[in-house]
Amino acid sequence: MKRCLFLFLVFGLAAGALHGQSADLYTYTSDHYRVGTDISESYARRVADKMEAALVLFNDMLHFDLSQLSAQLKVTIFRNKAGFDEYLERTIDQSRENFVYIHYSDIRKSELVGFNKEDIRDFDTSLLHQGFIQLLKAFVPNPPIWFREGTATYLEQSVYNEDARAFEYRPNLLWLERIKSILSGRDESRRPIALSLLLTMDRDGLEEQLDVFYPQAWGMVTFLLETDDRRYGRIYWDSLNTLDPEKSLRENSVAVMREVFSWYDESLMVKDFADYIMSIKTFNELVTEGVNSYTLEEYDEAADDFMRAVELEPQNHIPYYYLGLISYAKKDYSRAEGYYKAALALGAGEAVTTYALGVNAFADNRFDVATAYLLEAKELDPVKYGEKVDSLLQRMEALR
Repeated sequence: MKRCLFLFLVFGLAAGALHGQSADLYTYTSDHYRVGTDISESYARRVADKMEAALVLFNDMLHFDLSQLSAQLKVTIFRNKAGFDEYLERTIDQSRENFVYIHYSDIRKSELVGFNKEDIRDFDTSLLHQGFIQLLKAFVPNPPIWFREGTATYLEQSVYNEDARAFEYRPNLLWLERIKSILSGRDESRRPIALSLLLTMDRDGLEEQLDVFYPQAWGMVTFLLETDDRRYGRIYWDSLNTLDPEKSLRENSVAVMREVFSWYDESLMVKDFADYIMSIKTFNELVTEGVNSYTLEEYDEAADDFMRAVELEPQNHIPYYYLGLISYAKKDYSRAEGYYKAALALGAGEAVTTYALGVNAFADNRFDVATAYLLEAKELDPVKYGEKVDSLLQRMEALR
């Protein structure tokens, strides 16, 4: 899997004084953010609204007292990658492929820097990842790397609801196949990072094991937050409460390992972690299992798989189409029609889905509706559906 890495930079107070936000940027200040952009003031406001929504998502995890923020968090978004690159070269004498959070000892100078993207989901992913790190480090400058990156990755696939002006959490399974292959031994070139090393990872160690660290850190946070095993239910929150704003990265990392994780049997936790990760199914796995169950006429099992697939990818048409087939098989024609229409709206094959709508209406004795759908399917794909439609139309005519 190819993926841009999300990194942040750390500078001292003196470095922070070298550059401020460019005076020619449009700016908008909300309750907790100060957004600058070279696009427009209205764009700055939209980004600020999105950041405020993201803050709610973040603080549902962190429970920080936001009244203790000494200043608004600074966000700078450029019109394009060229402007982003120029700003970073001028500010920190470095370039980055993706958004970056630049951390100074003075929160007023720290900033999240990014650029506009055509793919809004990609933009939101970058914003969420670095935005979480920005808030966390505003209160705890040196959190353990696994906690910081694992949680940022855990949240980054959440979806922004424009109407509600809120981010809705979505599971992030982009690292699942990678961590499964590592834990199972299928990836012979990579081995899991030992738990004690993962918990105390420093920046040099991170650079050496990026390909394993990110999926494993995501997996650890996901395990701690979502496992049904009550033995591990407090670890994430106890880890958060152990963090000290005055301590270094090493000190916070060791404190979490000693004061939280040392109470648990390490070998058992590693086994339970691996078992949990291997039990998670990807969208493709759920669809494959659902299709197999549908073929075997195990409709309840198939429906369960497809509903879980919808939770992972609500904009994918495949589960809706099969849920329509299942409802049709169970003679729930009204529900089948709803699923078929949802699949069609999300990009399902127009001919096959329209034909399914026609067959469903025919089974429901709605002959006029069925005729319209069937004729449309025939027009869309006369080779595949011509004879089938003509046969059904003849049967309907005989039943009228």
